[in-house]
Amino acid sequence: MFVSGDGYATGEGAVVIFIQKSSEFKRRYASIIHIKSNMDGFKEKGATFPDAEMKTKLYEEVYTQAGVDPLNVTYVETNGTGIQSEDAEELNSMAEIFCKGRDPNHPLLIGAVKPSVGHTDAVSGLCSVIKVLLAIDRSLIPKNLSFSIPNPKIPGLVNDGFKVVVENTPWGGGLVGVNSFSCFGSNVHVILKGGKTESLKRSPSPVPLLIPFSGSTKEAVEYGLERISEVTGDPYFISLLHEISKSNIYGEKMVNL
Repeated sequence: MFVSGDGYATGEGAVVIFIQKSSEFKRRYASIIHIKSNMDGFKEKGATFPDAEMKTKLYEEVYTQAGVDPLNVTYVETNGTGIQSEDAEELNSMAEIFCKGRDPNHPLLIGAVKPSVGHTDAVSGLCSVIKVLLAIDRSLIPKNLSFSIPNPKIPGLVNDGFKVVVENTPWGGGLVGVNSFSCFGSNVHVILKGGKTESLKRSPSPVPLLIPFSGSTKEAVEYGLERISEVTGDPYFISLLHEISKSNIYGEKMVNL
């Protein structure tokens, strides 16, 4: 995205995302509005050359199918590899969909997690989703590291179509787009609807609750009980403890309450 961008550093990652039905969720950070992918790997220049046309097509299709106006998207977590040609292709294709007709006083906020954790290969897209979920949960979009002088090959960065989040920015809710592209032509875009972290609403129990809890040491149990006493008003947390206690936890010495 910036003039001095010369590639990325690799990283390692392991990601688990738990997806629940809207009718059964116990806690919700965001809702999936739509997900779509396409492939542009067969290119005359070679599989590793980016293809802006196919990315633009992907955006058009995913938002049309979802019935969502791209101008209502407030933030996009970009692929953002740090490779100038790839970043230019990504953002210039985004400008066609997300910036035309957008209020210049409210540019599209963008960022990327790779400057913080590196390129985590197969889970890089999931790392981007995790960043967005944390931003929603904490009501704060973390600042993008290492951004300096905008790349002049990306007009949207210099004409206020895009705004790179360079300072921790309050999260105001709304729709989020997440990009994930592979070097061999796989393109994926996800639309998420964010908001304050939402837990399953339950009425307070009129009677005392029995909360099972186990630990391998007395200290662990004491710490756990202290933590539980601080959040007894959180039905989601109590529900998780009950779920955990459904399974046997084996150990040489166990302290159970």
